[in-house]
Amino acid sequence: MADWANLPNELLGLIVQRLSLFDDFIVFGAVCKSWKSVSDVEAKPPSPPMFPWLILAEDGDKEDERIKDKEFIQSRRFFNLSNANVYEFQLPEASSRRCLGTHFGWLFTLGLDLQISLLHPFTRHQIPLPPQPTFSDQYEPSGEFGPEDVRYIFIRKAVLSSNPWKKTTEDYERQDCAVMTIYGEVSKLAFARLGDTSWTNVQVPSRAYDDIAFYKGHFYAVDCHGVAVVCDIDDDRNPKALVIAPAPKGSRDHFLKYLVESAGDLLLVSRIREFSDYESEEVMKEEKHPYLTSAFIV
Repeated sequence: MADWANLPNELLGLIVQRLSLFDDFIVFGAVCKSWKSVSDVEAKPPSPPMFPWLILAEDGDKEDERIKDKEFIQSRRFFNLSNANVYEFQLPEASSRRCLGTHFGWLFTLGLDLQISLLHPFTRHQIPLPPQPTFSDQYEPSGEFGPEDVRYIFIRKAVLSSNPWKKTTEDYERQDCAVMTIYGEVSKLAFARLGDTSWTNVQVPSRAYDDIAFYKGHFYAVDCHGVAVVCDIDDDRNPKALVIAPAPKGSRDHFLKYLVESAGDLLLVSRIREFSDYESEEVMKEEKHPYLTSAFIV
């Protein structure tokens, strides 16, 4: 029989570099220690899976019980929608950090130190972004919000223009990717390119943006009214958003708005939520989120 565990590292490296499926990459590193060591060194982030992997929230109760367990503190769990399994990975880079999903398998992370970075959870490669204090609009200091609260509410969404991972001979190219965010108390738009030292606001015709998407070479956004805009960020001194579609007839501000690409088109999806009809006031008081989704309008 072949001694699979002792295949030459050069051969294993060539195999890893040709993997394109996300699940194959994970399984390759799980074969044995020697294969895992090669995948850690040689691997590039594979294509995203057909079904998303969802990062699960850190369990506060279990963290209190096992606070002395360093392995627990440094791990995060992911749920695989394709097989309904939960996987746990050593990921100290994400410990106690706010994690937002982006495209191409990267996480947008924000810590109590207000540092921001892109993190690939399965290769643990990080790319620094400008820190939170470089946004032009900050929450006013008050007793209502502490640093931990601001970490969770400051940035609502982040979207990448392209995959920032481009392996060269010695390092990773970081020129062809921009990150757009919805941030702040009034949900403004700001962006940064990899290598920037601060975030740049986009001049917008309104505020309170619900969603952003990168579509056919441009960032698009929709506000709470349903007005869609396209962002022109080619001129760093005067980035602005132009209205391309008015709010649909019958749109309401309390409908949650999403931009979704489907079959080559960009769609505006409104989620309608209605107040739950509880039988007793006591039950309603115990429910933290008394609204239920009743319909979608596309």
